[in-house]
Amino acid sequence: MSRYNPKVLLMKSSRRLGLFCMVFLLFIFSGIAQTVPQGFKLVAYEGFNYSSGSSLLNASGGTGWTNPWMKPYLDRFLKTSTTGFTYSGLTTSGLKAEFDYTCYGTCNDIAALGRSFPLQNQGIVYFQFLSVFEANGGGGTPQIRFFSEGTLTGGVGASSGSFMSILDATLSNTATSTASLSAQNLVVVRVDYTLNKTEMWINPNLSTFDYLNPTNPSAAKSGFSPSFDKMEILIRSGSIDEISVFSKLNALTKNGQITSDATKNVNSNGGIGTGRGLNIFGKKLDTPLPIVKDGLSSSTAGTSAKQIKTDYESSPSGIYWISNPNINGGTPFQIYADMTTDGGGWMLLNVGAGPTTVPESTSVTSPNVLGYLPRNYVIELANLSTDVQLRSGNSSTSYAHKTTSTSPLAIGALRSTATEVNGAATWANGASSTFVVNSGSWLWAYCCPGGAVGWPRMYHSVNYDQGVHWSADVGTGRTSSSPDAWFSTWIR
Repeated sequence: MSRYNPKVLLMKSSRRLGLFCMVFLLFIFSGIAQTVPQGFKLVAYEGFNYSSGSSLLNASGGTGWTNPWMKPYLDRFLKTSTTGFTYSGLTTSGLKAEFDYTCYGTCNDIAALGRSFPLQNQGIVYFQFLSVFEANGGGGTPQIRFFSEGTLTGGVGASSGSFMSILDATLSNTATSTASLSAQNLVVVRVDYTLNKTEMWINPNLSTFDYLNPTNPSAAKSGFSPSFDKMEILIRSGSIDEISVFSKLNALTKNGQITSDATKNVNSNGGIGTGRGLNIFGKKLDTPLPIVKDGLSSSTAGTSAKQIKTDYESSPSGIYWISNPNINGGTPFQIYADMTTDGGGWMLLNVGAGPTTVPESTSVTSPNVLGYLPRNYVIELANLSTDVQLRSGNSSTSYAHKTTSTSPLAIGALRSTATEVNGAATWANGASSTFVVNSGSWLWAYCCPGGAVGWPRMYHSVNYDQGVHWSADVGTGRTSSSPDAWFSTWIR
């Protein structure tokens, strides 16, 4: 009589199940290569992970698609090449799709394939691919056409000329870049259904490209935002690779409005700004919304100009919102940020001009308007910063003198807790240990005991009878034999 050992059977079953799970996971993840930008969800992706030289008609790899690659035109299609494209900063897999010279029936010189995915018609959606196409557009190629429920809505490629373009619903060039069709290009198309515009970037630097807040498109068309649930590729030569569609994550607020800000989403327990939000159907998001701190509004206030510059590298100089738990109970306030000088991320603390008295203000938002932040603001901001920069000259855009602190923390240069002239109220004893002393023809060093009483009355000088005084509030300005027309203090 045979006997069965339950323990042995369980071990064998577990091994088989583990092997099955590994194979299953490998199968799933073989179709997913690209890393989806933070704040977005993947709709569809195709990396052409098939055998080399095989026709792509009826191929069903990738992820997110609702059907395999189908015939949209005549009987010439695309096939897999022997290699795939690469692009710096882009995760890739598989091979690439290229023009197939084989004719499987009725043909002309156009190869075509089409594929469908869930309808995209709201929020913000990206369509992205790598390509090398024929040098000149015409006769319906090279084009990637968009359809919505069978209706042509627009596309990418060219109807004429030699540059990559956004195509309207008649497939005419409606916005054209300067990128050659025949070069290898990473094409990033952004459709904003809320603002009704379509933008396109060609070969962006992915190490700095901000999908949430992109700037400087290669081509753009306002009043145009094609919905689409199908794409068709039509080419006379060339290749395409790494096709992806991804949409911006959105969740519901407590009032039933749509938001992409994690601080406003409502979760399944009714909490605000915690956990995974709910989508428009009341289900949990697959991934949490990102916490937006771009400083563009009080609800998305950053912590400093440096944080905004670090997280959103394309941010231009201008007015931003920040918040600090120790300033006004954490209520956001506006600052001015210089995002270009010496790497950017500088926050303006004070502006002075000649002998004019400068007022204290809880918000300094222009390098051309006199004012200085209160001492308690400066202390809190300096405790979170590392650098202080002093500038002086004819104007905010034309200054001859600039020097930057080398103290480990900005508070080491902007000491504001004492009132003695040689105490913490001045720029610090021994300026040479705190600032880079030689600034071109302008030298900085500590001197001039006298009547300093703390921020923003501070003293630095060398080889001047009257010294170099940073006394914004009492109107002496940066004085030597005569005051500067403009001077300011920055922190990061």
